[in-house]
Amino acid sequence: MEKPVVVVIDCNRNGLAAIRSFGRAGATVVAVDHVWRKAALYSKHVDHRYVVPRPHLNRQGFVKALLKIADRHGKEQRTFILPVNDEYVRTLSTHWDELGMVYEPLFETQEVMLDQIANKVNFSGFCSKIGIPQPQRYRMEDVLSDQVEYPIIFKPDERRSLENIAVEVFRLKICHTPQEGKAFVEEVQRDGIEVIIQQFIPGGDSELYTGGVAAYKGRMLGCFTGKKVRQFPPMAGQAAWAEAVPNDKLVAYSTKVVESLGFTGIAQIEFKQYQGELYIIEMNPRSWSWHGLSQPAGVDLPKLVLDAAYDRYPDRVVANKKNGIFWHFFLEDFVHNFLLNDQLSLKELLRDSKTAEENAFYDKRDPVPGLLHLVIDFPIRFGLLLFKRK
Repeated sequence: MEKPVVVVIDCNRNGLAAIRSFGRAGATVVAVDHVWRKAALYSKHVDHRYVVPRPHLNRQGFVKALLKIADRHGKEQRTFILPVNDEYVRTLSTHWDELGMVYEPLFETQEVMLDQIANKVNFSGFCSKIGIPQPQRYRMEDVLSDQVEYPIIFKPDERRSLENIAVEVFRLKICHTPQEGKAFVEEVQRDGIEVIIQQFIPGGDSELYTGGVAAYKGRMLGCFTGKKVRQFPPMAGQAAWAEAVPNDKLVAYSTKVVESLGFTGIAQIEFKQYQGELYIIEMNPRSWSWHGLSQPAGVDLPKLVLDAAYDRYPDRVVANKKNGIFWHFFLEDFVHNFLLNDQLSLKELLRDSKTAEENAFYDKRDPVPGLLHLVIDFPIRFGLLLFKRK
């Protein structure tokens, strides 16, 4: 059986889960990042590792480095590439005419489709056309004329463009009063930032659900269903503690999105539950920070996409085989939900860490990334925390 080469770009916790999946599947894994200290570079599943320029600082250097990697490792085997970071997805798709000569994609390369997904305004219009429930949309004029129901949320129309990444455009802003809303409208107008404004769906972090999909040319291969339980920071961040849960409606909505787009790759489709309905929030056209939980749940998203590239398809859409299991990011849970916001006790934190089926970095079968995370990332994180307090 042929042993494929898979190049994974971005070696944080997201990339680590993909690297472990491909390594267990028997692929030759090439790990790529722009800094040497990323923990996933040192997973036992990595056969070769490279540090390359960061795209928004040196786009041509980044592309040339990837071409050299393909020339070195992909002469005799099929060579695939999977970016797990928005910046890398966008850069690879922009240069796919050149990179597609030496790589096969395990992600969506069509810029038109990425624009449809990443641009909040475009994606909202797409969801309206296919009948997926979503929060009420507002215009800036509605905010200025008091024609909105608070709280409302502002999001940049495309925070993940290379230009917006370079200047660190805000992720989101929640406004609770007319005064806050009008002031923020004036701010984004002054800065020339295009935004989408929506109703803020009530409910806490535990109402945020994810349909984690693997698809190939519009065919749904598998759909992992899970939900955030705690975030960092609370109410507006990434998962610190997440759970695999069954949800047929989540699978149905996610399948409709994927098939309507004709999507290829791994994606996170995020929803918020309110009064028995799921409202679509956004779609990220790549794997996400806690997708490692999909593997112990029985939906190995990276492997499903790689298998499809070899015309190996599942008999039916793969769904969770195991639920009620958890993923944990101990460091940020400790900082945000124990130390800064007092949302859980130390006893609860330690209990959750012990019972998690999957952790952001540590795995006893592949311990080095977790140890490096402890030695490198913990001191940096606490150093930054002390600096901000001062």
